[in-house]
Amino acid sequence: MNISNYAEKLRDARWQEKRAKILARDSWHCQLCDFHPAADRPPLDLRTHLEVHHLYYVAGREPWEYPRHALITLCNVCHENETRNPTLTGNPNSDPMRWCTCVKCMRSFEEELGPITLAWSL
Repeated sequence: MNISNYAEKLRDARWQEKRAKILARDSWHCQLCDFHPAADRPPLDLRTHLEVHHLYYVAGREPWEYPRHALITLCNVCHENETRNPTLTGNPNSDPMRWCTCVKCMRSFEEELGPITLAWSL
């Protein structure tokens, strides 16, 4: 999938609704650094907004078709870092016991979805 097509999908009302639910579930805080957009920040802090991160991708699935446990709120800086150097659940290069289990609910993705086909692109 090309980047512009994916960006269009992120403007879709179905993604915007799912995104709003995830932000609310996570109390509008980055789940890695606890950043909140309304909080006072030190000068030169690069964190400016929150984004919703997919912990894994399934080939052919639309961004809004993922279960809630597959999505997590991150600030823009943590999201960029996670994209460049994945450490969270969903990274097939990390310890398999971490990436096959949701960090929030501790349920296996396979318990919820059945066998998963991961689709990673750089």
